[in-house]
Amino acid sequence: MKKRNLLLVIALSIPLLGFFGRSNDRQGKPPIILGSYAPRVIQPGRIWKVFLHVKDDDGDIKDITAMLLEPGNVISPISFTRIRSEKDRGEFQGYLYLTTPRRVSFYGRQFVIQIQVRDRELSRSNAIKLSLTFGEITEENIPEIWQNAANNNLGRIMIDFDELDDWRSVY
Repeated sequence: MKKRNLLLVIALSIPLLGFFGRSNDRQGKPPIILGSYAPRVIQPGRIWKVFLHVKDDDGDIKDITAMLLEPGNVISPISFTRIRSEKDRGEFQGYLYLTTPRRVSFYGRQFVIQIQVRDRELSRSNAIKLSLTFGEITEENIPEIWQNAANNNLGRIMIDFDELDDWRSVY
């Protein structure tokens, strides 16, 4: 009976290891965000591209997390973008994109996006924060250093601005 209970406890505990990740003494090295770029000002309705250069010595990058903050207001739910290409699991340069609302009421609003990269052990990279302001000026030219990254679409940042406004009205 005791052996059966012990096996049941072990069987039920195993899924929790995946949820909480491994202890630090068994983890490999976490990914590192080596560089990032995004235009600071864009017009509402434009696609905002966030360029990243990421490296993971263990070669097991899993996904990219993003969270949008509007200072003094609300925080978006976390967006998870899976890394699908095996060639990108060790090191990559590429971009994520965020669809922005076309509404004129967004002119002048400022946001900050926080991005981290996770590996298969759920180790997190350093966090980066980039500013976004909606305005008339749009930085169209991608700096030379990010030209190669412009050819590697990593995926969409799944954040809905309408949802943010709904939360904003509640608080």
